[in-house]
Amino acid sequence: NDELFVKILGNETFTLYLVEHILLHPAPTAEQARTLSVVLPCWSEKFYSRRTVEQLLVERLPAHVSVRFLWLHAEQLYRFEKLYFPWRMALAAGSAARAEALAQLLNEELTRVIASEV
Repeated sequence: NDELFVKILGNETFTLYLVEHILLHPAPTAEQARTLSVVLPCWSEKFYSRRTVEQLLVERLPAHVSVRFLWLHAEQLYRFEKLYFPWRMALAAGSAARAEALAQLLNEELTRVIASEV
């Protein structure tokens, strides 16, 4: 199974993003502190099944982490990446105000995606 994991994640066509919800909220709840969103392009399904990818990742994450998988279409992924990369850069640069503002926008985008799944 580890060979399959490396094969899937080593493929150039496979991209994923991990978002720790504790970083999106100035005063996270206990649930937010242990929630992780895994954002993936939905077209990866052409290469690997959702079930296989999700199972492989869940098996490798700590048991206390609550995981939400978000399989995004191109337009959704574009909007996500426009916020995600600047947010990460702001976090890395120690720009708290900018990171917090972008975190709020990123959280709103993820909430919109989650709502569209229902």
